[in-house]
Amino acid sequence: MFLSVVLLLAAQHVLAAPALHALTMSSNSSLSNVKSLRNLTTQEDGAVRVTESIAIIVIAIFICLGNLVIVVTLYRKSYLLTLSNKFVFSLTLSNFLLSVLVLPFVVTSSIRREWIFGVVWCNFSALLYMLISSASMLTLGLIAIDR
Repeated sequence: MFLSVVLLLAAQHVLAAPALHALTMSSNSSLSNVKSLRNLTTQEDGAVRVTESIAIIVIAIFICLGNLVIVVTLYRKSYLLTLSNKFVFSLTLSNFLLSVLVLPFVVTSSIRREWIFGVVWCNFSALLYMLISSASMLTLGLIAIDR
């Protein structure tokens, strides 16, 4: 009996599975305890998902607005467009395009935890991401060479 309890506790420690822990914590555990544990976990997951969703949306809005402010400023104030600032303009424009064309779909799939836009848009979105990210990285390389 003692050996089985030790082995059971060792298995719980190694596996660290909450459902297994709830089922084997006592010999009189019932399904109602497991259901209440699942409800508690679901409520915690719901609160975490809401918090994550709000944080992701706020960050995405700040990304779009920040890049848009720089693009508009450099576009309207043509005297700011020196060679170095043209590279910065290119970098900011590519980041803005990424945040407008790709980020909303990534945010939606992150919040829902699934891709709902179909296979074609998934592939096209991946293509856009790769192209715009490549342009952004090449611009960073040019900025490094220029400075």
